[in-house]
Amino acid sequence: MRIETLALLLIAGAGAACAVDPSAAGTPTFDSTLPLVWVDPARCLPSCTHTDEPDLVTVDASARLASDGAYQLRADAQPALAALIAAAGSVSMLVEIGSAHRTYEEQGMLWDQLSTTEPGRAARPGHSEHEAGLAVDLGFEPEAAGDWTAANAWRYGFVLSYPQYKQKTTGFRFEPWHFRFVGSAVAADLHDRPGLTLEEWFRLSPGRGVSGDCSDCTMPGSYAGCDGLSVDGVCNATVLTWCFDGVATAVDCAVSDLVCAGEPSGAGADCR
Repeated sequence: MRIETLALLLIAGAGAACAVDPSAAGTPTFDSTLPLVWVDPARCLPSCTHTDEPDLVTVDASARLASDGAYQLRADAQPALAALIAAAGSVSMLVEIGSAHRTYEEQGMLWDQLSTTEPGRAARPGHSEHEAGLAVDLGFEPEAAGDWTAANAWRYGFVLSYPQYKQKTTGFRFEPWHFRFVGSAVAADLHDRPGLTLEEWFRLSPGRGVSGDCSDCTMPGSYAGCDGLSVDGVCNATVLTWCFDGVATAVDCAVSDLVCAGEPSGAGADCR
């Protein structure tokens, strides 16, 4: 085993699902809990309010285990994120956690604050990857650290959940800081199929995802019918609004430097 690989594994912390694949020249392999949690504007966590969460660990901004840390993650995601952040540091890139796990109540407050003022930024309560303890919003210094993370996150089992030009597919605005842990195998599969989002991957293989039916959600913001909206969607200035699998969904295209417009063929509105 190479010295640098051993260092990454030590930094990642003990007690987590981490193994080394000798066939991959010492590259760490991180296993995820299967089936994967599948959430989007129409799909909730298996437990919408998720009050009992025994699999969370507390970490600092570098994802290292710390009893006094400010963030929480799922235990299987922690070593992978710590290794990713350490690898960035080895090439003089500073990557830190800005937001990680959220409670149902915290997500509800974000939804109430942002759903009108910044459509597409916050998921409905019960629908967020952050609530699953699998997603992090990362901060980068310098700016190039964001590009480095986007190019290398898959090596540590992470994917960019909401890429540019996929707003109508994912239901969310472009978020270059939002990465979700899926494990090395799924991340490599997505890396080998450029342009395919995690949402599309789930739709191609629905048996590999698990969701709730939202019937146990307690907040009214957790669900809203389409009320006459179609899947084609409409533009209200820069805001795209459409019916996402039976749930009213909106994204402000302008925050991603795009415009809301219809296809020349009349096939529907999108962020373009």
